[in-house]
Amino acid sequence: MTDYEFYNQILTRLAANHPGTLDEKTYELWKQDATSPHAFADPFAYLKTKGLIQAYVMSDIDENNYDIDPHQTRITTAGLEFMRNGGFK
Repeated sequence: MTDYEFYNQILTRLAANHPGTLDEKTYELWKQDATSPHAFADPFAYLKTKGLIQAYVMSDIDENNYDIDPHQTRITTAGLEFMRNGGFK
């Protein structure tokens, strides 16, 4: 899966859960499937810097902790609009 495909997958799931947060089941599945802690957390950090999601990315606080808090991860209005326009291509 390419980075853009995973970004779109994250945004699609968060849009489906809107206005809620990332569900625990999806969080656990994605975390298990990740090839490394970086591979799991970095896409969330990227989407956060683009303003497409709100997230608590733990590596922002502790550079050795590559995780996110699913209960604080949600899509923004900009993220919803971005997905309506086709997402990452």
